[in-house]
Amino acid sequence: MPLKLLTAEPGDIPRIVQLEEEAFADSPLTPILFPDGKSQDIQDAYVENLLQQWQDNSASRTIKVIDTDLNDKIIAFARWYIFIGDDVRFIKMDPDERHNILGSNEAAGNEFFGGLLKIRARIMGRNPHCFLSTLCTDPQHQRRGAGTMLIQWGCDIAQKHGVPSFLEATPAGLSVYQRCGFEEVDRFVFNLEKYGGEGSRVNVQMIKYPETASKIVPE
Repeated sequence: MPLKLLTAEPGDIPRIVQLEEEAFADSPLTPILFPDGKSQDIQDAYVENLLQQWQDNSASRTIKVIDTDLNDKIIAFARWYIFIGDDVRFIKMDPDERHNILGSNEAAGNEFFGGLLKIRARIMGRNPHCFLSTLCTDPQHQRRGAGTMLIQWGCDIAQKHGVPSFLEATPAGLSVYQRCGFEEVDRFVFNLEKYGGEGSRVNVQMIKYPETASKIVPE
């Protein structure tokens, strides 16, 4: 099999950003959060933010899947947060935290990301867990198993430490996560019409418990 999972390196960030842009290009949320588009300054700031996180947040793990038949091209990546031991200090709990992303609609960003954080904080609290924050696959390389490899990586760590895995999925990704053993525990509905869009954006909160883990009682 030509696919191989590796730890990502800082030099991979441009490709990771490209994959993320491609994955969310058609999302109705993108023009809401960035009504004027993403300038080069915005993209540069995002790259800088990822580099800073690489250095400052020891809970953050970015992994990649490469295709060895395509000169080790990165075809998918995931960002996990391993909130175990001392790294539980990186768990965010304040839904009122400001999300001042350069060039973004601040009000929409605060409502969307704050809403997700409010549910996540209520369900997980400061309990140790593994959080799958982002998963993106090159549209030309979907259905090859790369996403499952990236999901399983974090779940294996959670299994080893006897802690749950947590993620926030779009309805389109539900079946993939369900096959990996995740169960729906809540939903967050974001009204796009409030900001000039159409309909709503749904994020589904999901948990997978190892056999040895006790279920978390939401705070």
